[in-house]
Amino acid sequence: MLSLLTGPVDVHDVHSQITDNVSWHDRENSTLAEGIPIRLMFVGDSVVLGDPEQAGYRTQIRDWIVGLGNPVNCVGSNRFGNFKDNDVEAFTARRIKDLFAGLPAIVPKTRPNLVLVHAGASDCFLDPTQGSAHALDHTLELAKYLSEAGDAVRDSENGGDGEPNANATTTPTLVPVILSTLVTSPNPAYERCIQSFNAQIRQAVADLVREGRHIALADMHWGQGLPGRPGLEDIQADEMLPTRDGWRMMSEVLKTTIREVEHKGWLQAPVGNDIPADGDAERGG
Repeated sequence: MLSLLTGPVDVHDVHSQITDNVSWHDRENSTLAEGIPIRLMFVGDSVVLGDPEQAGYRTQIRDWIVGLGNPVNCVGSNRFGNFKDNDVEAFTARRIKDLFAGLPAIVPKTRPNLVLVHAGASDCFLDPTQGSAHALDHTLELAKYLSEAGDAVRDSENGGDGEPNANATTTPTLVPVILSTLVTSPNPAYERCIQSFNAQIRQAVADLVREGRHIALADMHWGQGLPGRPGLEDIQADEMLPTRDGWRMMSEVLKTTIREVEHKGWLQAPVGNDIPADGDAERGG
């Protein structure tokens, strides 16, 4: 059972816990964390998958990090998009609890050192009335597992089931996890669910930050008054997926949040295994 630290959440307060005192001018075009390899896991739904050509914001994030000078290998159990390094842990019409259920089969094998999550949209689109009913619990469960990936790996390698070991005496190696709130929808029923889900994502981030976990918030909903978020005009006719401009906006928010995570000192080199540093080189051709 999850132990919650509850209380009112102001998104600007949560955001400021990460962004205070960040200086940009010296680091804007520098490598992340002195050029360490970034083993990147995108987790989530159709918003993460994107369309085959653009693949949502994934190619934009990957190309940006590579352009800074860091080798990147995207990891996950799925592949989607017209580019080589298209591994991803995102699926169409998969609820957040089902995303969580699949993680022990892939996280111990891949051991990402940066995780970007946009999860919960499928819950709202499949069941607008009840889709957000357990969003807080499911978001906490997902984020805690991903942030404790080191414990899950050690347990799996020792013959366990890949679940974090509650009796472990060593301090887990915390993996930075960026939780995104859900983008808006012009459909009133979807939007009510999205607003409820987002409030619980913000609460989860606040609770986990107070616990000392390496969790950051990337708030994607325009209703919080933050600039550069997808608005109603940036959502496609299906009332769910962003347009290309919408995905571009999301990528810019994530780039800023990744820099904030770096500023906190949370980005560490990935654990050594047989996964190459460069996902493009791994695929060859």
